[in-house]
Amino acid sequence: MLKHLFCAVMLLAAGINHAAECSSGEPAPGVALIVIDGFRPDKFEAADTPFLDRLAGEGAFTDRARSVNPTITRVNFVTMSTGTHVDRHGVVGGAYRDADFAERRTDGPTYREAQDMVPVPTLFEILEDHGFRTGMFAMKGYELVGARGASVQVGGRDLYPDEIWSYRYTLSVEGSAEEGLRRRLKMNDLLVDALGEVLAGETLDFFIINLGATDYVGHIHGPESDAYIRVLEATDSHASRIAQLLSENDPGRSWRFIIASDHGFTQTNEEQVVLPVEVDPHNIPELADAGIEHKLYERGGRAAEVYLKDRDTHGKAFEILSALAWVDRIYTEHDIGGRAGTLSELKVLYPGRHGDFYIMTDPSYALNFANPGQHGSNDESDVRIPLIIHAPGRVPSNADIDNASNADLAPTIAGLLGVEDDRIRAMDGRALIDLK
Repeated sequence: MLKHLFCAVMLLAAGINHAAECSSGEPAPGVALIVIDGFRPDKFEAADTPFLDRLAGEGAFTDRARSVNPTITRVNFVTMSTGTHVDRHGVVGGAYRDADFAERRTDGPTYREAQDMVPVPTLFEILEDHGFRTGMFAMKGYELVGARGASVQVGGRDLYPDEIWSYRYTLSVEGSAEEGLRRRLKMNDLLVDALGEVLAGETLDFFIINLGATDYVGHIHGPESDAYIRVLEATDSHASRIAQLLSENDPGRSWRFIIASDHGFTQTNEEQVVLPVEVDPHNIPELADAGIEHKLYERGGRAAEVYLKDRDTHGKAFEILSALAWVDRIYTEHDIGGRAGTLSELKVLYPGRHGDFYIMTDPSYALNFANPGQHGSNDESDVRIPLIIHAPGRVPSNADIDNASNADLAPTIAGLLGVEDDRIRAMDGRALIDLK
């Protein structure tokens, strides 16, 4: 990325202090994972983001990191927190059908209860066992599903007043698209305020915070819009403010920063909505007309899982689905000619929770919601994300982190904190430290 070639400069501004890493007797560096929800790397190039540019210029940077399937927030936050893919952590989405075709949800009735559905250790649990204080600051709430064990868990509906929360997916508020955009940016402000309140009263060694306004704007305005660039530029200021809060509240400590994302974005056609949410978003008329009982659960708008009550109908169901204009490709474990691949290849095959078919949609359609921006597929626009690791002395600026995965973040963070544990070694990801 050309603009970062000019940014190998000191980061003493914005609260980043390297001296603490070198001075004996001072606190060990903390680690902050700042997630920019729905972050397109090509739009990073286009936006004016001085703080992120400085981090990328001095730290290790790639515009070719990878989200995991399905490329949605809930799944990728559990992956970030566990270092595993869906086939191990089991969070396939917000809802699914079990082996008896009964609906199950991974968010309720509360997110903390949903945490018990995650069968693998979380990074928070491991770090807390080693004496670290950890936190998760979640904008949407369901990022908390992977936060079991964190000392501080903040976010979701209770953090925001109705006049902000109720309009997060609404283009115009009080007849003004500008007012709608302002309220979505306020969501970042309030979440950073919540972080500041915690830091004023206690010390954290590691935390994750999701700056999610980019995702709401990406869905409503589209990732190709001017509004999306504006929200990226505002988010840069929010990230800079986080660094300043850390400097003000713990001035004797240095911090290592990771800037990551949960997924990219695809521009879709909001004029052609398939299975609109106002009608029945879970049933495909063509399957119902053939007498095939099923349920569809969208995954970000560009992907969906289809569950069949009678799996012996998979052949006929596949034939019908393949003929639909909005279906681009189908993945299944059923041995059917013409499938794009298997669920195992996507790493989404979790026993008792996976669908019969995993569909990637054609971007000339919008699934369930009339939004010009969607994600969830394994297309490059949804999978490819930026990644910055600013950890001088551990991750050199020329480190090759291309194709790093969100599954690599948990072992990387553990490594930066000096934690060795068999539970870390058992993760799918690899530590992106001490690379040449």
